Amino acid sequence: MVIYMDLLQLFQREMDSQQINKKLEIARYLYIRTGEIFEYDPFYAFASVEEAKQISEKRLDMRKITDFRITCTSWSYLYVDLLKAFHISAEVVERNGHAYVVIFIDKKTFLADLTNDNEDLMRIKFKLKTIFQRQIAPEAPKVESSFDIIDEKIYRRGRKTEEGIYNVKRYLKELKTKLPKETVREDYAYVVFKTIEQMLPSYKIDNIGIVSGTKFIEHLLLEFEVDYPFSFKRLYDRKTGNCSHIYIIKHNGKEHFFSYDKQNNLFVFQEKLKEEFLKMDSSCDLKLSKKDNKITNNHLMIS
Repeated sequence: MVIYMDLLQLFQREMDSQQINKKLEIARYLYIRTGEIFEYDPFYAFASVEEAKQISEKRLDMRKITDFRITCTSWSYLYVDLLKAFHISAEVVERNGHAYVVIFIDKKTFLADLTNDNEDLMRIKFKLKTIFQRQIAPEAPKVESSFDIIDEKIYRRGRKTEEGIYNVKRYLKELKTKLPKETVREDYAYVVFKTIEQMLPSYKIDNIGIVSGTKFIEHLLLEFEVDYPFSFKRLYDRKTGNCSHIYIIKHNGKEHFFSYDKQNNLFVFQEKLKEEFLKMDSSCDLKLSKKDNKITNNHLMIS
């Protein structure tokens, strides 16, 4: 027997209970809830051209959801199906290998792009303010504030996460001034990785995945202004479907390995021994490596 989720029925029931009935509020609610429920397909990064094509062409039935992995294309078509079910005009735009949605409400056009660099997918899961749902110019600032009002009314998002990051950032900034000047960059980078290791367990999120979790780690590295190169390796086991992301930094003359992967049905970020990393590396058949990752102009540059 196949167990499935009827998204349309679920969202209708939820919105009825919260008295959400205005089109702008409905569009926002569907955006947030799909971001909470779904996770980007980690295999897509490792897929062959043919496999990637098959994944991109996959369509999700809003009345019978059995697979909670998405790509930009599958999410876009699902979101449009949901919007139309609530009598909201919308269409999918496919351009330069990426798909997103435009919405038409009260003679205004809105952008919705959950998977743009998976930024909003991560932000929704960690209760941060989103970036890629807004009115398209010329009145964007005015309508962005409208979404803020909707969020304050329905979700009360962002404050706890943002305050927590701010407090840790302030602590790290003070700590950095006390580190030896000759090794401050590498010492600080290691301290930040250990701090993230301690921070992540406090975010108890039901449907966090490897992609959105890694994106949040990237977000923290940017927020904490790590100015020291590190290597990054992605591992995928085709047999089990398990995926691991490994960060490798040098400190005190030796390499340190931090992994983000699934343990006992929860994703965990922790430092591992070199022997543990080598065992993980040898057990996976698909691998992607990137070296000399740096923070440049407040953006993580992966080369």
